[in-house]
Amino acid sequence: MQIIKEKLDIDEDKKDTFNSMNKVIEQTKKVMEMQPKIQKVYITVDEYAKSYKYLKKKMRISRRNLNT
Repeated sequence: MQIIKEKLDIDEDKKDTFNSMNKVIEQTKKVMEMQPKIQKVYITVDEYAKSYKYLKKKMRISRRNLNT
């Protein structure tokens, strides 16, 4: 009886491990599907940041020219 119980415990552990691995695989697939979208958002935000820095620099130069 003890052997059967141990076998069931081992089988349950294997099932839990298999289910955990399946969850990891599912999450990895989701991340890989999201990666192009994340990259696109990153590029857009980076472009806005560069534009803002460029405009801020131009404003600083313009103000400096007006003050002199």
